[in-house]
Amino acid sequence: MIDKIKTITLRKNKDLTIILTCFFIVFVFCSSYYIWVKANPAATVQFPDNVKVELTNLTSALYILSGSECSNLNVSGDTLTAEIPTDITFTLGSGSPVHNVLRITPSGGTVDLVLRGIHFSGEYITQWTASSSVPTAQIAFLVQVPLANTRYIIKVNDATLDSLESNTSGEITFTYSNGFSDKVFTITQWVPGGVAPPAPLPPTPPPEGFSILINDGAAYTNTRNVELKLTAGFDTVNMAISEKADLSDALQEPYAVSKDWTLSEGNGEKTVYAKFYSSSGQPSSVVSDSIILGVRLCSGADLNFDTLVDLFDFGILVYFWSDTDPANTCADINIDGIVDLVDFGTMIYEWPELDTEDYHNYDYNLQDNY
Repeated sequence: MIDKIKTITLRKNKDLTIILTCFFIVFVFCSSYYIWVKANPAATVQFPDNVKVELTNLTSALYILSGSECSNLNVSGDTLTAEIPTDITFTLGSGSPVHNVLRITPSGGTVDLVLRGIHFSGEYITQWTASSSVPTAQIAFLVQVPLANTRYIIKVNDATLDSLESNTSGEITFTYSNGFSDKVFTITQWVPGGVAPPAPLPPTPPPEGFSILINDGAAYTNTRNVELKLTAGFDTVNMAISEKADLSDALQEPYAVSKDWTLSEGNGEKTVYAKFYSSSGQPSSVVSDSIILGVRLCSGADLNFDTLVDLFDFGILVYFWSDTDPANTCADINIDGIVDLVDFGTMIYEWPELDTEDYHNYDYNLQDNY
């Protein structure tokens, strides 16, 4: 009878544990979802057609163009405020036929747009404010200006950001990502004979400098398929990558912090070059990184190349234990694709000393997986 009571009690405790575990999982999921939704609100206001905006102090008709979306919209007096989620486009237009006035597309975080009627006249906007609580947010802007092929000066909080020339359609595009705590953007035409506009600037280097790393700086690789890590400044828009030092065969592409890359055929040292570009199209200096494909120079079990097989080498072996692609490729002493007991046995066999002249070249067993 006592055993039966114990069994029932254990079963109840087990059931209670399962219930509490399920409750905890549901609670964590719901909490995480709530936090994510709060940080990334969905677009709840959609505009299938052009909608006229009624603001005071307007001298031209202003519309929210079809296809625009936002999560909140408020029009009061002479002020329009829109909350625009990440990766959503919001476009204002004017004129007859209607043309773009201001188009913004945030990425990396929700952005608030504020436009006042006094800063919109003659079918063009001269000033607006953007803000975000997400430090890493950035916005791609398209602004319509009165004149095509004409230089305009863009300022942020009264500090010159750049001078850009409008295209043949009278549009200027640029990206901003240097924090969005109530940034006031203004755009004005440069007047010849006045103060010369600042020369187009290359991207600002990050504190650690522009850089490119192949496989996180590894010295060797046994496959042509590698990963590039790219570091650039906040105002970098595009990048170009090539195995040619002059990047003559490279095309500009949107900047990304990482990129898959296929090295050129043939064993030996491979060098990958990169340049970064600002919104004005000006490039940074060229940076590069190198890696050896298919060949390595190792010295048996002497993993730190100090001419001895000792505890330092053993420490390196342990550090990379079970790795299939160790940063120190020599840790895979027998080159079988994993650091394991066979490598340990080889190290013990070569203990305690290694001939200082006994260096050998090893070839990776390259696979046809590229």
